[in-house]
Amino acid sequence: MKPYALLFVAILITAFAWPPNVDGEPQKDPTQLILGKWIVVHSTYTPFEHVSYCDSLTEDAVFEFRKDRTLLVYASPGDTNCNQSQSYAIDERRIEMLEYDMLWNYDILKLSNDSLKFRINRIPNSFWTTQGLSDSAMYARMMELRDEGIVVTLAKLRSREVDRVPRF
Repeated sequence: MKPYALLFVAILITAFAWPPNVDGEPQKDPTQLILGKWIVVHSTYTPFEHVSYCDSLTEDAVFEFRKDRTLLVYASPGDTNCNQSQSYAIDERRIEMLEYDMLWNYDILKLSNDSLKFRINRIPNSFWTTQGLSDSAMYARMMELRDEGIVVTLAKLRSREVDRVPRF
């Protein structure tokens, strides 16, 4: 009976010692954290694309996640949205987007009250040219993006900053 008691104590100690998540923050509902407007502050490759009409996004692009599960993307604050009718779903690991009959996802690397970091596992169309495929440096970069993806870091816009982005 003694080995089972020791095993039980070891399990309890491990359970209480386990951190809530990597950042040490308590787990929060990603469906609530994602709501609002987010501005791109960094991308490991620019311009990056968001399917299917936002083909040249850089820093200052804005992603707006609405309560009704629709997503609007702006190339920059003050622009009109560049994407078509899109909806999204989110869990702790990814954001899934749906546009008509296309479904794709971004891997979530970090999501908090003020920071969002995701990985796009898609090679931008700018690589799929005769010049792009024949240039060895460009081809090497394409292979790197294929393996590592494009990591995009966003910051949540506060209410006073939201006025820079159009409301529709």
